[in-house]
Amino acid sequence: MRPSIPNTSSLASEIPPPHEDSGEEDGDATREALLTAADFCCPKPPPFESFDYFVDQPSKHRETLLVGPTWSLDKSDPAHYRPRATVLVGWLLVILAGLLVGLLRAAILMGSYWLYQGRLMAMIVAINSTTSGLGLALLIWLLIGVSLAALIGALVAYVEPLAGGSGIPDVKSYLNGVILPRLLKFRACALRVLGQIVVVGVGFYAGSEGPMAHLGAIVGAAVAQMHVRNFFQLRAMLPFSSHRIKYEFISIGTAMGVAAAFQAPLGGILFSLEEASTYWRAETTWRAFFGCIIASFTAKHLSALVNCPDPFDCYTVRAYLEAPPGERSFRVWEIFVCALIGIFFGLLGALFCAGVKFIQSRRRAWFHLFSMGQDRRRAWRVVEVIIVIVMTIFLSFGLSWAFFNDCKAARPDAIVTDEGIAALLVSSRDDAIRFLFSPYMGASEYSAGVLILAAVVIFVLTLLTYGLAIPMGLFIPNIMIGACIGRLIGIWMHPIGGSVSSYAVVGAAGMLAGFSRMTISLTAIVVEITGDLPQLPYIMITVIVAKQVADLFTKGAYDLVLEIRQVPYLEELDAHHEYAMRGRSITYRMSHAPLVGFSPVETFGRIHDVLTNYMHCAFLVEEQGRLRGLVSRSAIVDYLWRNGPVSPHETLGVVELANRCPLTVPESFPLDKGYNLFRQLGLRHLLVTSGEDSDRVVGLVSRKDLFLALTDCDHASSVDVTQCDASASSTGSPGV
Repeated sequence: MRPSIPNTSSLASEIPPPHEDSGEEDGDATREALLTAADFCCPKPPPFESFDYFVDQPSKHRETLLVGPTWSLDKSDPAHYRPRATVLVGWLLVILAGLLVGLLRAAILMGSYWLYQGRLMAMIVAINSTTSGLGLALLIWLLIGVSLAALIGALVAYVEPLAGGSGIPDVKSYLNGVILPRLLKFRACALRVLGQIVVVGVGFYAGSEGPMAHLGAIVGAAVAQMHVRNFFQLRAMLPFSSHRIKYEFISIGTAMGVAAAFQAPLGGILFSLEEASTYWRAETTWRAFFGCIIASFTAKHLSALVNCPDPFDCYTVRAYLEAPPGERSFRVWEIFVCALIGIFFGLLGALFCAGVKFIQSRRRAWFHLFSMGQDRRRAWRVVEVIIVIVMTIFLSFGLSWAFFNDCKAARPDAIVTDEGIAALLVSSRDDAIRFLFSPYMGASEYSAGVLILAAVVIFVLTLLTYGLAIPMGLFIPNIMIGACIGRLIGIWMHPIGGSVSSYAVVGAAGMLAGFSRMTISLTAIVVEITGDLPQLPYIMITVIVAKQVADLFTKGAYDLVLEIRQVPYLEELDAHHEYAMRGRSITYRMSHAPLVGFSPVETFGRIHDVLTNYMHCAFLVEEQGRLRGLVSRSAIVDYLWRNGPVSPHETLGVVELANRCPLTVPESFPLDKGYNLFRQLGLRHLLVTSGEDSDRVVGLVSRKDLFLALTDCDHASSVDVTQCDASASSTGSPGV
C-alpha cells in the first residue's frame, strides 16, 4: 500500500488561510500578528532527531550557502575562503582542544587526589585520637561521602541528567547521527568535572574513561563552533560552520578524552575509531593523533605536580599504571591458558552485561526515565545515590577491618597498607590496580580468599553504581575485577612457572573485553597503561576469545544502554542481519503517514499552519506534482532566527532553503542496500519514488524506520517472517 501524498492545492484547502488584518488595526495589533521563529518550532518534538552528515544543499551557489555570522563577511568574495589558512586554523583548534582536555583531566586528578587524601587523613587522625576511633572514622567517611554524593546526585537529577552515567553511549549515539539535546552544553561539562572529583574522591567504584570521553566531545564541539557561536569572526573559520566539521571535532575530542584519562594516545585514537565514531576520514586520524598527544601530555605532567618532590622528576616519561620492574613473562604453552582465561572472562563479561540490562531496565521503569535523561522521580534518584554510597562505605570499611589481622604492619609514613583487602577497597583505585599488577606481591600479600572476596564486592557494587545520577565510567572497576581474578589464576600457575603479575594484566584485559566488546583499542590501552609490550600476543588472544564468547550471550554494556533507552542507533550490519533483510524492499518499514508538501514559494502564514499542524521534521517541495526538493523544519526556523519576526502575508522562497538534490531510491530498492546507504552517507531522510516516475515521491524513509527494520531482524529467529511482515505497518510520522 502506497502512502497518499496530498498535493499543494488539496493541502491549502484543508488548512485555514492566514488571518487577513484590516487596515484599521493599529500598530500594536500589527505587531501581535508578526510570527517569530518560536512559532514555527515543533509543538511536540520527537524524543530523538537526527542530522545529515554531509552538506545537504549541493545545488546551492557558494554565495547563497548560509554559514557563520552574516552581517560583516561577504561570502560571495572568494578572498573569504582561504584553504591554507583554514588548514592552519584546523590544526590550531586541535592544539587548543588538546590543551583544554588535558587541563580538565588534570583538574579532575588533582581535585580527587586532594579530596581522597583529606578524607583519609581525617579518618586516620580519628582512629589514633580516641579509643572509639573506628566508629568515628566510619562516621567521618559517611558524612563526607553522603553529603557530597547527595549534592552531585541532586545536581545531575535536577540540573542536567545527561551529565550522569558513563557518557559513552550518549556520544556514540550522537556520532551515529542522533541528536541529544543539551548533550554538548557547558553545564554538562561543569557537572562532569565536579562529579568526577567527588565520585573518585569519596570512594565510588567508578572510572573516568566515560566522563572524559564526554568532556572531550564537549570541548571538541565548542572549539569547532566558536565562529558560529559568535565569539569572534575569522574568515578562515567559515568552513568550520558545517555540521560535518563539528562531527569530526567531536570524534577527535572523544579520542583526546580517553587518551587523557589513561595517558594512552594510541588507545584514545583507536577507541574513537572502533567504538565511538561511525564516520572517519584520514585527516581526522592525523588531527586526532596530534590532539591525543597534546591532551595526554598535558594531563600527565600537570597532575604530576601535585605530589612531586622534584620538579624535574615530574617530566620522567612513565606508563600511567606502570608496576615496578620484575619478572613478567609468558611461555609459549601458556597461550592456551590465556585462551581458557578468555573463555572465562567472556562468560563473566556476559554475566556483567546481563546484570546491567536487568538493573538498568528496572531503574528505567521505576524512575520513569525517558530517553533524553528526564525523569519524574528525581528525589528518589538522589536517595538511590545515598543508598549506594552507604553500602559502598560499609562494605569497604567493614571488610577491611574484618581482615585487619591478616595484614602486615604498614610503614610509618604509609597511609594505607599495600597488602590485604584494605589495599583493594580503601586505597585509591589507581593504587589498588598498581598493587594488583605488581610482580613483588604473591600469595602472602593477597590470598585467594581476599582476591575472590574483593572481586565479588567490586562486581556487585559496580553493577549497582552504573546508571546512578552521577558521572562514572566502567573501565577502572572492571580492571580491578579482572586483575583480582587474573592474579588468583597466577597464584595457581606460579608453582609451574607462571607470573602472577602477568596473569593479573591478562585478566584485566579479558574482563574489559567481556563487558565492552572492544578489541584493538582495548589492547592498545592495556599495553600503554602497563608499559608491558612483550605480553601483547597473550593479551590479544585473551581479548579476542573473551569478546567472541561474550557475544554469544548478550550485547556489550554500552549497546545495551542504547537498547534500553530505545535510541535509534544504526549499527553495522552483520551476516545475520543481512540474511534477515534479504528479499525485503526499502518500503518494508516505511512510514505510512501522509507526506506534506510546499510550493516553491509560500506565505509565512501557510508555512506556520503546516508546521504547527504536522509534527514532521521534513517537508517536500513540489511544483505541479514534481519533486523540487526537501526542506527541513530546522532550516525554516534557522532562517527566521536570522531574519527576525515576519508578517504572515510575506512570502518565502522555500526552494531556496531546500535540498534540491535529495537522495531518492525506487520502491524496489533492497532493504539491506538502503540501510547501508543511509548509514554510510549519514542521511537523515531517504525519499522513495515510484518505479514508473522518478519525480513522484511515494514515501519517506527515516532513521526510525530503518531502526525498526533492524529490530525485526534481531527477532527474526524467534518470529516467523510472515509475522514480521504483518507487523511492519508503521503509522508514525517521518519525524526522525
